[in-house]
Amino acid sequence: MSSPRRPSPQVARRRRLVAAILGVLLLALVIWGVRGLMEAFSDDDAEGSPDQGQQQDEDIPAPEEGEDGAQPEGDAAQEPAEVPEGHCSPDDVLVSASTHAESYAADEAVRLIMQVRNVSGSECTIEVGTAEQTWSISRDGTEVFTTEQCDIDGESMERDFAAGETVRADLNWPRSDSSGDCGTPADLPGGEYQLTVGVSGAASQPHTFTLEGNEPE
Repeated sequence: MSSPRRPSPQVARRRRLVAAILGVLLLALVIWGVRGLMEAFSDDDAEGSPDQGQQQDEDIPAPEEGEDGAQPEGDAAQEPAEVPEGHCSPDDVLVSASTHAESYAADEAVRLIMQVRNVSGSECTIEVGTAEQTWSISRDGTEVFTTEQCDIDGESMERDFAAGETVRADLNWPRSDSSGDCGTPADLPGGEYQLTVGVSGAASQPHTFTLEGNEPE
Protein backbone atom coordinates (compact mmCIF):
# COMPACT_ATOMS: atom_id res chain seq x y z
CA MET A 1 0.00 0.00 0.00
CA SER A 2 1.36 3.42 -0.94
CA SER A 3 1.52 6.17 1.75
CA PRO A 4 -0.69 9.35 1.39
CA ARG A 5 0.83 12.10 -0.60
CA ARG A 6 1.86 15.12 1.46
CA PRO A 7 0.66 18.54 0.18
CA SER A 8 3.18 20.93 -1.18
CA PRO A 9 4.39 23.84 1.03
CA GLN A 10 2.29 26.33 -1.00
CA VAL A 11 -0.93 24.34 -0.45
CA ALA A 12 -0.22 23.94 3.25
CA ARG A 13 0.38 27.68 3.58
CA ARG A 14 -2.94 28.51 1.85
CA ARG A 15 -4.80 26.09 4.12
CA ARG A 16 -3.35 27.70 7.24
CA LEU A 17 -4.28 31.16 5.95
CA VAL A 18 -7.87 30.07 5.23
CA ALA A 19 -8.13 28.48 8.69
CA ALA A 20 -6.83 31.68 10.30
CA ILE A 21 -9.35 33.82 8.40
CA LEU A 22 -12.23 31.49 9.35
CA GLY A 23 -11.13 31.66 12.97
CA VAL A 24 -11.16 35.46 12.94
CA LEU A 25 -14.58 35.51 11.31
CA LEU A 26 -15.95 33.03 13.84
CA LEU A 27 -14.58 35.07 16.73
CA ALA A 28 -16.15 38.23 15.26
CA LEU A 29 -19.49 36.47 14.98
CA VAL A 30 -19.30 35.32 18.60
CA ILE A 31 -18.43 38.82 19.83
CA TRP A 32 -21.28 40.32 17.74
CA GLY A 33 -23.75 37.79 19.10
CA VAL A 34 -22.81 38.41 22.73
CA ARG A 35 -22.90 42.16 22.21
CA GLY A 36 -26.36 41.93 20.56
CA LEU A 37 -27.65 39.74 23.39
CA MET A 38 -26.43 42.22 26.00
CA GLU A 39 -28.09 45.11 24.11
CA ALA A 40 -31.35 43.17 23.98
CA PHE A 41 -31.32 42.69 27.77
CA SER A 42 -30.52 46.38 28.25
CA ASP A 43 -33.48 47.39 26.06
CA ASP A 44 -35.79 45.07 27.96
CA ASP A 45 -34.65 46.54 31.28
CA ALA A 46 -35.07 50.08 30.01
CA GLU A 47 -38.56 49.37 28.73
CA GLY A 48 -39.51 47.54 31.92
CA SER A 49 -38.33 50.25 34.30
CA PRO A 50 -41.45 52.44 34.13
CA ASP A 51 -43.70 49.41 34.59
CA GLN A 52 -41.69 48.31 37.60
CA GLY A 53 -41.96 51.76 39.13
CA GLN A 54 -45.68 51.83 38.48
CA GLN A 55 -46.10 48.42 40.07
CA GLN A 56 -44.36 49.66 43.22
CA ASP A 57 -46.72 52.64 43.41
CA GLU A 58 -49.73 50.32 43.09
CA ASP A 59 -48.42 48.09 45.85
CA ILE A 60 -48.22 50.98 48.31
CA PRO A 61 -51.47 50.73 50.33
CA ALA A 62 -53.70 53.76 50.16
CA PRO A 63 -54.54 55.44 53.48
CA GLU A 64 -57.82 54.14 54.89
CA GLU A 65 -60.60 56.46 55.96
CA GLY A 66 -59.94 57.83 59.42
CA GLU A 67 -56.25 56.84 59.27
CA ASP A 68 -55.17 60.50 59.44
CA GLY A 69 -56.38 60.61 63.03
CA ALA A 70 -59.94 61.75 62.36
CA GLN A 71 -62.65 59.39 63.48
CA PRO A 72 -65.37 58.45 60.96
CA GLU A 73 -68.67 60.11 61.75
CA GLY A 74 -72.27 58.96 61.54
CA ASP A 75 -73.09 55.71 59.79
CA ALA A 76 -69.47 55.32 58.58
CA ALA A 77 -68.40 54.61 62.18
CA GLN A 78 -70.94 51.81 62.64
CA GLU A 79 -70.53 48.26 61.42
CA PRO A 80 -73.66 46.88 59.75
CA ALA A 81 -75.50 44.41 61.98
CA GLU A 82 -75.20 40.79 60.96
CA VAL A 83 -78.51 39.39 59.74
CA PRO A 84 -79.36 35.88 61.02
CA GLU A 85 -79.80 33.23 58.39
CA GLY A 86 -83.31 33.19 56.95
CA HIS A 87 -84.10 36.72 58.16
CA CYS A 88 -84.82 39.71 55.93
CA SER A 89 -82.13 42.35 55.78
CA PRO A 90 -83.23 46.00 56.21
CA ASP A 91 -82.93 46.41 52.43
CA ASP A 92 -85.51 43.63 52.00
CA VAL A 93 -88.09 45.45 54.14
CA LEU A 94 -90.23 48.36 52.96
CA VAL A 95 -91.85 50.25 55.82
CA SER A 96 -94.49 52.90 55.15
CA ALA A 97 -96.31 55.31 57.45
CA SER A 98 -99.86 56.66 57.16
CA THR A 99 -102.88 57.77 59.17
CA HIS A 100 -106.50 56.73 58.79
CA ALA A 101 -107.42 60.35 57.98
CA GLU A 102 -105.60 63.35 56.56
CA SER A 103 -106.95 65.82 59.10
CA TYR A 104 -108.11 65.54 62.73
CA ALA A 105 -110.34 67.73 64.85
CA ALA A 106 -109.01 69.33 68.01
CA ASP A 107 -110.54 66.69 70.30
CA GLU A 108 -109.86 63.66 68.08
CA ALA A 109 -107.18 61.07 68.67
CA VAL A 110 -105.02 60.08 65.74
CA ARG A 111 -104.82 56.53 64.46
CA LEU A 112 -101.27 55.87 63.26
CA ILE A 113 -100.61 53.11 60.73
CA MET A 114 -97.44 51.16 59.97
CA GLN A 115 -97.22 48.81 56.99
CA VAL A 116 -94.35 46.33 56.62
CA ARG A 117 -93.70 44.63 53.28
CA ASN A 118 -91.18 41.98 52.21
CA VAL A 119 -89.79 43.35 48.93
CA SER A 120 -87.24 40.58 48.43
CA GLY A 121 -87.82 37.78 45.98
CA SER A 122 -88.12 35.03 48.56
CA GLU A 123 -89.62 34.24 51.94
CA CYS A 124 -87.76 35.56 54.98
CA THR A 125 -88.37 36.32 58.63
CA ILE A 126 -88.95 39.82 60.04
CA GLU A 127 -89.00 40.79 63.71
CA VAL A 128 -92.18 42.89 63.96
CA GLY A 129 -92.76 42.85 67.72
CA THR A 130 -93.37 46.04 69.71
CA ALA A 131 -89.81 45.79 71.03
CA GLU A 132 -88.58 46.56 67.50
CA GLN A 133 -91.20 49.16 66.53
CA THR A 134 -90.64 52.91 66.64
CA TRP A 135 -93.34 55.56 66.14
CA SER A 136 -92.30 59.20 65.99
CA ILE A 137 -94.22 62.42 65.34
CA SER A 138 -92.62 65.79 64.73
CA ARG A 139 -93.70 69.32 63.82
CA ASP A 140 -91.46 71.79 61.97
CA GLY A 141 -88.47 69.50 62.56
CA THR A 142 -89.06 69.24 66.34
CA GLU A 143 -89.99 65.87 67.82
CA VAL A 144 -93.30 65.91 69.68
CA PHE A 145 -93.92 62.23 70.35
CA THR A 146 -91.85 59.06 70.19
CA THR A 147 -92.54 55.64 71.62
CA GLU A 148 -88.87 55.46 72.65
CA GLN A 149 -89.71 57.86 75.51
CA CYS A 150 -92.78 55.90 76.60
CA ASP A 151 -92.95 53.09 79.14
CA ILE A 152 -94.00 50.34 76.74
CA ASP A 153 -93.69 46.67 77.57
CA GLY A 154 -91.97 45.72 74.31
CA GLU A 155 -92.46 42.18 73.11
CA SER A 156 -90.62 40.17 70.45
CA MET A 157 -92.50 38.56 67.60
CA GLU A 158 -90.81 36.97 64.60
CA ARG A 159 -93.00 36.43 61.58
CA ASP A 160 -92.34 34.64 58.29
CA PHE A 161 -93.13 36.89 55.32
CA ALA A 162 -93.75 35.45 51.89
CA ALA A 163 -92.25 37.38 48.99
CA GLY A 164 -94.34 40.54 48.54
CA GLU A 165 -96.42 40.00 51.70
CA THR A 166 -97.55 43.05 53.70
CA VAL A 167 -98.79 43.31 57.31
CA ARG A 168 -100.20 46.29 59.19
CA ALA A 169 -100.04 47.61 62.75
CA ASP A 170 -102.11 50.44 64.27
CA LEU A 171 -101.43 52.75 67.20
CA ASN A 172 -103.82 55.33 68.70
CA TRP A 173 -102.02 58.57 69.58
CA PRO A 174 -103.90 60.72 72.07
CA ARG A 175 -102.12 63.86 70.80
CA SER A 176 -99.71 63.64 73.71
CA ASP A 177 -96.21 65.05 74.20
CA SER A 178 -93.96 62.09 75.09
CA SER A 179 -91.47 64.32 76.92
CA GLY A 180 -94.23 64.88 79.50
CA ASP A 181 -96.87 62.14 79.60
CA CYS A 182 -97.34 59.64 76.77
CA GLY A 183 -100.99 58.93 77.67
CA THR A 184 -102.35 62.42 78.36
CA PRO A 185 -103.44 64.78 75.56
CA ALA A 186 -101.33 67.93 75.35
CA ASP A 187 -102.29 71.39 74.17
CA LEU A 188 -100.68 71.06 70.76
CA PRO A 189 -100.88 73.83 68.17
CA GLY A 190 -102.74 73.20 64.96
CA GLY A 191 -100.85 72.63 61.74
CA GLU A 192 -99.01 69.95 59.80
CA TYR A 193 -97.30 67.05 61.59
CA GLN A 194 -95.04 64.29 60.23
CA LEU A 195 -95.21 60.62 61.21
CA THR A 196 -92.20 58.33 60.81
CA VAL A 197 -92.25 54.63 61.70
CA GLY A 198 -89.64 51.90 61.73
CA VAL A 199 -89.08 48.25 62.52
CA SER A 200 -86.01 45.98 62.60
CA GLY A 201 -83.64 48.63 61.28
CA ALA A 202 -85.87 49.75 58.39
CA ALA A 203 -87.54 53.18 58.50
CA SER A 204 -90.31 54.85 56.53
CA GLN A 205 -90.49 58.16 54.73
CA PRO A 206 -92.36 60.87 56.70
CA HIS A 207 -96.13 61.00 56.28
CA THR A 208 -97.80 64.39 56.70
CA PHE A 209 -101.19 64.93 58.37
CA THR A 210 -102.98 67.91 59.90
CA LEU A 211 -104.19 68.65 63.42
CA GLU A 212 -106.73 71.33 64.19
CA GLY A 213 -105.86 73.37 67.26
CA ASN A 214 -108.15 74.33 70.13
CA GLU A 215 -110.11 77.47 69.42
CA PRO A 216 -109.30 80.25 71.90
CA GLU A 217 -112.14 81.01 74.32
